[in-house]
Amino acid sequence: DSPPSDFNFDTMLPGRVFTMAGEEYQYLEDMGNGNHMIIRHEAIRNTSFNVQPQVLSNWFSELEAEVQAMVQPVSIPAVVPGISDAIAPPWSGEGDRWLPAEWEATRFDAVRADRTTVNSSGTPQAFALSLADVVHLSSETGPFPNHARRVAARRSWWCLRTSAASDFVWHVSWDRYVGQLRGTLVETISNNYGGVRPAIIIHQ
Repeated sequence: DSPPSDFNFDTMLPGRVFTMAGEEYQYLEDMGNGNHMIIRHEAIRNTSFNVQPQVLSNWFSELEAEVQAMVQPVSIPAVVPGISDAIAPPWSGEGDRWLPAEWEATRFDAVRADRTTVNSSGTPQAFALSLADVVHLSSETGPFPNHARRVAARRSWWCLRTSAASDFVWHVSWDRYVGQLRGTLVETISNNYGGVRPAIIIHQ
């Protein structure tokens, strides 16, 4: 467990797990210009999609001041674009439900555009990854090179911010659906197996 000043994020590789100021993170991506995306290594269990904004806000407010000071502003859509699980197929890659095979198709236009980036007109805050973020980060050289590595620490599932039609949300599953992208989780579900997984973009 080390303070932020002990890390050199410019040399960190995607997928590395580290503990900073009392919180365990996974490094996701060098976003350029000194910005780095990181995510809480384990989902906050017993939390649901319906309370996701409040959970993210509470988690951010409890970070140490030195970490908060590094967090960069982002803009999250007031109405996050969604896509139904029923029209997302077919799927590509090894195993089930790895990536949408027709990700560049027009039916994905809105959700594909919802990538999280630094936005100077936004707000420094924690956020849930979008479906587009997870698709982008799921690659051989990224932090999610296979199904198992997409699962949060200690076998926890986690919900994205992308909805999948009424009462459903996209999530990275566990149990018998290890690491699969599934749009079948009821919005109000809350259990000890997973929940909200906050991410932030930092600039050291």
